[in-house]
Amino acid sequence: MLRALVLSGIGGGLILISALMASPTLGDDLSRGGLAYVVTSRLGDVWGRVFLVDVVLAASVCTLAIQTATTRMIYSMSRDEVLPFSRKLRTVSRRGATVDASVLVGVGAAALLLINLGHAGVFTALTSTCIVLLNLAYLCVTAPMLYRRLTGWPAELGPQNDETGVPVFSLGRWGLAVNILAVVWGVAMAVNLAWPRQEVFDPEGTSPLLQYFALIILALTIVGGIVAFHVKKGAYRAAIGVKPPDREPRGAPR
Repeated sequence: MLRALVLSGIGGGLILISALMASPTLGDDLSRGGLAYVVTSRLGDVWGRVFLVDVVLAASVCTLAIQTATTRMIYSMSRDEVLPFSRKLRTVSRRGATVDASVLVGVGAAALLLINLGHAGVFTALTSTCIVLLNLAYLCVTAPMLYRRLTGWPAELGPQNDETGVPVFSLGRWGLAVNILAVVWGVAMAVNLAWPRQEVFDPEGTSPLLQYFALIILALTIVGGIVAFHVKKGAYRAAIGVKPPDREPRGAPR
C-alpha cells in the first residue's frame, strides 16, 4: 500500500508537470480546457480527439467499476440491516445477482447525469460535493482514531502480530502526529470545497441553489445519518460487534 501511494503521487505529479511544460500557454485557454486543451494542441485536432475518446472509454470503465463497488456496498449494508428497505436491497436473484441494488445505483447515476445536461455548473457542484463527502467519510475514521490514540490506544494492546507471526504495520511514535495531520487536512479540505463561493459554483449568478449545493447535501447527509442511526441502532451495533445492553424484564423486582 505504501509503495502504491508513493507511486501514485509521483505519477500524478509527473502528469501535471508534463502538462504544464507541454502547454502552449499558461493563460485562460489552459485554465478552461485543462489537459484536453494540452492534448489537442500538441497532437492536433484529429489525433487529439482520438486520444480523448480513449480517455472517455477508460473513464466509463472506471465509472462502471465504482457503480459495481457501490452495489456491493449497498448489498453488504442491507445484509446487516443498516439501510432503509434492507430486505429488498439485499435480495439476490436465482442467478446470484443483486438486481435491486444494481438498478438503484444505475438509476441514481443516470438521474445525476440528466441533471447535468444543459447546465455545466451542476457538474462542478456535484463533483465538489462528492469530494466533500469523501473527506467526511475519512474523518469518520481518522477522528475516532485520534480520540482513541489520545486515550491510550494502541499502546494498551501491546505487540501485535498478523496470522503469519509478522509484526503488523505501525507508525510508532509518528502515529499521533500523522493522525492529527490527517484530521486537520480532512477538515480543511471539507471546509474549502464546501465553502459557498459564487465564482466557483455559480459564476453566472443564476442559481443560489448551486452556490450552497455542497452545504445543503452535507447537512442532509449528517441529519440522515443521525436519523438512520437512531432508527436502526440495534442493527448498527450488531454490525460492529457491540452487544446491546441487558434490559431488565418489565415488572421485575429491583
